[in-house]
Amino acid sequence: MVHTQYHLRVAAHHLDGALSRLGAMLAAPLICPEAAAREVENVHSEYSRNCNSDSRKLLQLRRSLGRPPFRQFSTGSIATLRDAPAEAGVDVAAEMRALWRRAYLAPATTVAVVGPQAPSDLEGFVREAFGAMDASRGGCGAEGGAGADGGQGSGRYGVLDVYGEEQRGALLRVAPMRDLRSLELSWFVPYGALAHPESKPWRAVGHALGHESYGSAAHLLKRQGLIQSLSAGMGEEVRLGRGFMFWRIDVQLTEEGETHVPHVLGTIARAIQLLRAASTEDLRTLHQEAAALAALRFDWRDPPEPLSAARDAAYNLHYYPAEALLAGPALIGAFDEGAARGFVELLEPGRAQVAWSSRRWVGAATNKERWYGADYSISPLDPEMADAIAAYCAADANAGVTPAAASKPPRASGLAASDDGGASRRQTGAGAGGDAAVAGQEGTAGDGGGHMPRLRSISLPGGLPSAVSHDAERPQQQEQQQQGQQQQEEEQGGAAAAPGPWPPRAHVKLHLLTPAAYETPAAVVATRLLLRIVEDLLLPDVYVAETAGTHYSLEALQSGVKLAASGFPDVLAELLPRVLGALAGLSLRQVEERFPTMAGRLRQALTNWRRNNPGQHAEYAAEHALQARHHHVEELLAALSRATPTDVLLAARRLAPFAAAGDGGGGGCGPEGQLHLDMLVYGNLSAEEAVALAGAARSALRPGGLHPCLWTRGRVIDLSPSVWPLEARDWLRRPLATAEMQQAKQQQQQQEQQQQQQQVGSAGGVPGADAAWVGGGRALEGGRQGVSVMYRPANPNPANKNHAIYYLLQIGPDDVRQHVLLDLFTQSASRPCFHELRTRQRLGYSVSLHASTLQRVVALAVRVQSPGTDPAGLGERIGAWLAAFRGQLEGMPQEELENHKRALQDRYLEPPKSLRDATARAWRPIERRSLDWARRQHKADAAAAVTREDLLAFYDRHLSEGAPGYRQLSTEIWGGAPVDAAGAGVGADGEGAKAAGIAEAGGTGEVRFEFEVGEGELEAFKLSQPLWPAAAVARPGR
Repeated sequence: MVHTQYHLRVAAHHLDGALSRLGAMLAAPLICPEAAAREVENVHSEYSRNCNSDSRKLLQLRRSLGRPPFRQFSTGSIATLRDAPAEAGVDVAAEMRALWRRAYLAPATTVAVVGPQAPSDLEGFVREAFGAMDASRGGCGAEGGAGADGGQGSGRYGVLDVYGEEQRGALLRVAPMRDLRSLELSWFVPYGALAHPESKPWRAVGHALGHESYGSAAHLLKRQGLIQSLSAGMGEEVRLGRGFMFWRIDVQLTEEGETHVPHVLGTIARAIQLLRAASTEDLRTLHQEAAALAALRFDWRDPPEPLSAARDAAYNLHYYPAEALLAGPALIGAFDEGAARGFVELLEPGRAQVAWSSRRWVGAATNKERWYGADYSISPLDPEMADAIAAYCAADANAGVTPAAASKPPRASGLAASDDGGASRRQTGAGAGGDAAVAGQEGTAGDGGGHMPRLRSISLPGGLPSAVSHDAERPQQQEQQQQGQQQQEEEQGGAAAAPGPWPPRAHVKLHLLTPAAYETPAAVVATRLLLRIVEDLLLPDVYVAETAGTHYSLEALQSGVKLAASGFPDVLAELLPRVLGALAGLSLRQVEERFPTMAGRLRQALTNWRRNNPGQHAEYAAEHALQARHHHVEELLAALSRATPTDVLLAARRLAPFAAAGDGGGGGCGPEGQLHLDMLVYGNLSAEEAVALAGAARSALRPGGLHPCLWTRGRVIDLSPSVWPLEARDWLRRPLATAEMQQAKQQQQQQEQQQQQQQVGSAGGVPGADAAWVGGGRALEGGRQGVSVMYRPANPNPANKNHAIYYLLQIGPDDVRQHVLLDLFTQSASRPCFHELRTRQRLGYSVSLHASTLQRVVALAVRVQSPGTDPAGLGERIGAWLAAFRGQLEGMPQEELENHKRALQDRYLEPPKSLRDATARAWRPIERRSLDWARRQHKADAAAAVTREDLLAFYDRHLSEGAPGYRQLSTEIWGGAPVDAAGAGVGADGEGAKAAGIAEAGGTGEVRFEFEVGEGELEAFKLSQPLWPAAAVARPGR
């Protein structure tokens, strides 16, 4: 709203040239009418994409209800940037040049550069690159900001009240597109963050009102089953002149909560009133706790990613002196009672604007916002809501008049930083590396079985713990236990040796491998509910640890469950057993208490999936079509409607089958009783501490191992020619078809198990080149041919008018050389693809070319979302561009090709920028079960050896339409209502109607197979196709 930011990331040795180009663009831009017209269309494509966003609609609605200039349209569209100016005789390019002359001046510009060069060299680069920018042009000055009055005085917004009385105490009923149930309480604060840059009273108030541990409003409302979450803090902020901000409390309601909104508002109002009435000592204690937490997080944070560091620094340079550039925005200074009381006095409970977003308002809203079309009604707060707020605020805190009386500011935790205050270890840099960028309360014992340790557990030692030395990425294996024919394995690593000392923190990754978690849609639903219930159960106990920088997450995977935790080692030693104990020891009562809320939350998330953008749906459809077993979101919704608390408890027992019984050992080859653990402990802690954490995991879960037949991971469809002439198309619908194909597929899988390491076929090394497998079990004369498949699923969100295509070309199993060739092609082609399809042809705002990996089968993918070109046209444009790009590859100067190769090698060998990054690199080979920690080096070596001929051969083998190895899948999402059969091949029943057959490929005389798959034919199609060989896994003992 105030700033325009340009940023880039380049290899360090190209920084000087990149800065020169950026500086030249800002100092003397062309701004020609043709380019301006093209960019208007790109802006409109962005606007069209944002029209599917409820958050964007609500943002613009809040602005539209304000006063000028706050109420202006924040994005732009063809209507505002092309049509309206044309009618008014306005030259858009001339207006852009006028804006540049007025605002793009040196005093209003800040530049931040992060790179490995010496500071004096970086400063020289910046001075040379940006020295041509004018300081003034004919008296034009900077519009506010640091260039105007340094953030003080009476700048452009200095005395502007952007919200009038009509917005205070108003109720907005908003009808969203998605299934939302949210309350947003918003207060206008007539000054910005620079008004109190040291004490930052809004931070302490947000810490108190957004608290989710015992004694908080959030905890009380959650226990009553009325809310899913509550957060508090600064929303939008403007810093020009005196500035202003909106301070918000955001509440996600449950289905039950929507019937008790007055009580929810009253409870929140009661918490605010208690804060407003707090004593000076209470406010001081609250402030000190928030300040200590901020210092703890700042002192021991991971180094930021270089681009993020540069962007933040460039922004902060407008408002902070150099010595406070990093710490100024992050740390909280001395307590200022006047500022604190002045801020809480602004939070009058009955004067907030309340935005209630709910599908219950569909059809009842009386207004439509002008730009993004949000449907809404506005009125004063309902009398019932206003009465509840007044009554709850007036209640005696000790009288127990209402349930809200239990809501009071959380007690101070006595939080302290490290023994030396952290000052000597405070980080001041963004980390080293090879690239450059511009631009605790002690709670009462509850369901969690007690409370997290007091801050003494979070206090840090004076020095860094000793580190276990090892290779920069490969962790040391500390334990591997044999259990009969089964094995349990813990992979553990110590601290990273390079590129510098990490903070005294650690990361823990724990992979619970079990087929039971993904066996059926019902199992997936039960596992997801289990994890959310455990998180909700533990939240009041672990909340304080999370605010102090120790976090954990639980994620359901196709292979089982992943637990990730990071933070201070002594806190992790308490946290990990607590989480695993909750997983293994969950009771039916605990599940039943939380089941309605968590089931509603999961139902909401799955239902809202339908409202994703078409590009997301097209990519999801491709992933679903290519995986032999993949439970669709719609299947999960159906399973959720039948789920019970008992199902969740059974999921917990399947996850830790021997924990309760106290014995271990695997059973047969069925999913029951099968559990294997992979674990990585990485960071600044000793080997003994890591082994202790592994022991805690084993003690809690008592894994029995996996039977050898259960180690195979997910399988991916090998797109192959299926003979589907029109007259034989009904073969797929015969009752015996599924049984016939399943039997044939079982025979194929048996052959693969016998020859898993062999490549089938001899035609140029293409897997499956001589295979006899074709749809229906019929042999294809002449061996392997190229195949092009089009899958058009039903559009889950017909209200979205945008079209999308996901254009995927399968390459094959993920071996090092093949992946390097794919990466080099992507490195060379991604920018030309973007320039041609987005910038020149203006197909849409969202255009990307990238490498895709699905169950260790790699592919090249192009995703385009367009407001005006249908998927058939998008597919033709992508195919034409891809065919023409071979000529560009062939004619590419050798120097450019070598630059691409060097960039690829730099990416592979780039050292980790943070402890989180280093952990991810060490964990990836364990999670994939390849145990290949030298893969990045192998890829760099392979990249150095690649020639132009290799890259062209890769193209001819996999990306050329006439090639035997051509395997292409297009998933198409047609915007709006379903189109008729003549227009797109999809009828009202979702069945494919267009004939499929054999087509000439690109006029080359080569034959490829081209066919469509209708919505109702997908499963039969998947059964008709062979599978890529299962990825090899490193099993224990092998």
